[in-house]
Amino acid sequence: MKSVKIIHGLFLLFSLQTLQVSAQENNESFYAFNQDWVQVASIDECTYFLHKVIENDSTYICRVYRKEGPMISWQTYRDASLKVRNGIFAWYNEKGDLDSLGHFVKGKKDGQWKYAFDSKQRAGIIEEYNGGIFYRSIDYASGKIKLANGEEQPIPDSLQREDVDVKEKNVKDTIHHKPPEFPGGINGWLKYLNSHISTPNRFMLISGPGTSASILVDFEVSTIGTISDIVLLHSREWSADMEVIRIIKSCPAWRPATIDGVKVKYRHQQSITFQVNR
Repeated sequence: MKSVKIIHGLFLLFSLQTLQVSAQENNESFYAFNQDWVQVASIDECTYFLHKVIENDSTYICRVYRKEGPMISWQTYRDASLKVRNGIFAWYNEKGDLDSLGHFVKGKKDGQWKYAFDSKQRAGIIEEYNGGIFYRSIDYASGKIKLANGEEQPIPDSLQREDVDVKEKNVKDTIHHKPPEFPGGINGWLKYLNSHISTPNRFMLISGPGTSASILVDFEVSTIGTISDIVLLHSREWSADMEVIRIIKSCPAWRPATIDGVKVKYRHQQSITFQVNR
């Protein structure tokens, strides 16, 4: 692992915009913290650490991890000072399962914000925003929609949750709906994953011989087949997570999904398993 660069002052979980970060020569930096979120001198001494990645001049990603465990949060900013939230924001439970997920656009909540995911990656609560303005929330536990004016309504059939497996089967079996396809189809996709992925040394040392771990990743295939908006639905450990993100970002373009012949965006989920041989 690269050397750790320490920020000055306390790191406040869920308040990453308060960090003061000095300029770095490369696009990655690490910050280490003890169990009380006080800075420490190295990763060896830490309980948690922050991995900051500069993807470009308007995308700064901060991922917070347990030292040898899954991710705690994923937060994206537009500026180097980490004040303007812009992009994916996600939080994970102690097992590494996604707990909540949403997007900011120039500091404002936008689109769907999802909370209380179940074992099928279905949100229990969905809040909808438009440019920071709350529109409505859908609570599947109570079976009600709450509008911005406080009015409550029962959830209509059109918004009821479907079983994930049934939904995917319907898409595949309908001639009017075609999911995206990797060059060479399913076999080509599996060949790409198997030939390009490698098990990180850090993961092997932490996990030990004879172990395996699966990471679930979700990403968007655009109308021109490019990959974007990558998010982990299940995190395991920093180095394994980063390898999954790397291989998805590096993959060739897909054939876009279509509905009645019209190209559309499509979200795809993929489970990737790492094995540590004896």
